[in-house]
Amino acid sequence: MKICIDATRFVIENAGIARYIKNIVAFLAHVTAPGDELCFIVTFMRHYARKDEKIAWLKKYGSVHVHIIPGKWKEYFWEKKWAGIYFKRWFSGCDVLFAPSYFELPVFTALPSVVVIYDLTTARFPKQRGEQLSARLTRLTRQAANRADAVCAISKQTKDDLVTYCSIDPAKITVTLLACDPAFTHTQTKRTNTLLTVGTLEPRKNLITIIKAFQKLPDNLLKTWRLLIVGGKGWNDEEILSIISNNRATQSTQLLGFIPDTHLAQLYARAGLFVYIPLFEGFGLPVLEAMTCGAPVITSNVSSLPEVGGDACAYLKDIYDDTKLATMFIQYMTDKTKRDTLSKKGLQRARTSSWDKTARATYSLIRKTHKEHV
Repeated sequence: MKICIDATRFVIENAGIARYIKNIVAFLAHVTAPGDELCFIVTFMRHYARKDEKIAWLKKYGSVHVHIIPGKWKEYFWEKKWAGIYFKRWFSGCDVLFAPSYFELPVFTALPSVVVIYDLTTARFPKQRGEQLSARLTRLTRQAANRADAVCAISKQTKDDLVTYCSIDPAKITVTLLACDPAFTHTQTKRTNTLLTVGTLEPRKNLITIIKAFQKLPDNLLKTWRLLIVGGKGWNDEEILSIISNNRATQSTQLLGFIPDTHLAQLYARAGLFVYIPLFEGFGLPVLEAMTCGAPVITSNVSSLPEVGGDACAYLKDIYDDTKLATMFIQYMTDKTKRDTLSKKGLQRARTSSWDKTARATYSLIRKTHKEHV
């Protein structure tokens, strides 16, 4: 069986889907049956987007076919029937298409296909990215889920949302939970008085509630604890940046921007407390990363986060209640025993997930999809 994987997002991005593709490719290569083959297709909107070092990495696992499609034409091209003649040429000799993003699933391709869907946040919160853009992204998600032969959902929450918002048959959807990159491991590093949070600077990550809660801490804790915010620039982040620069705890708050996984793992390992309270998540990988590195975790009791954290996290029930969150900060910052208990539970919980397990479940679905079309 020759599996074609669209690796475009891996090459042109650094976080999110790019990290998923990096791990699923590396582990699929180890779990596929003898005689199976991986190959990759990469499409660019412009020549300068090409990153040869990432293409070279993909070549360790299979052949790579690169195509340039002007940005204004890609989505139009992807949805036209006559484009099928190009896909037939590009996918020549392939048996099944694995699309790790709904952006990379053409409307017309003769190959049986498996698509990965991460969340339906644009359907749930259309105003956060603008209603016009959200409507388009939701439409693309719905189209991809409908035309694929099988769907991987990264959590039960995402599966439920696909049924609710896209009317997808539940039997068509397989839940394949995420895992941590091997860069994230537990070390015996001494923990410091740092409150760490990770996430792109955008409204859904609910950073404003975290910052408001932190500035409500008593003076003795603000003098001894620091708030570290890791995450690249997102959208609608003006209020977030403003409150970071102008609040009672500004001197104890540091915005670090995007951090590579190897350095991020060190921050998790040294964090005295990790907080992640988004409005909604398709999975919530930072929670799993923090637990894997032994950091005690406070998170929100919404969407897929209880799936990830189980009984190993402290949960904020009202995600907008900064006063309650401040109280939780004080409880854990002043009680090392409580932090150690969460840390131990988190490490145990994290051991139940692995990319090997995820890759095997994904490969099983790809193989099943192929057999149904032979």
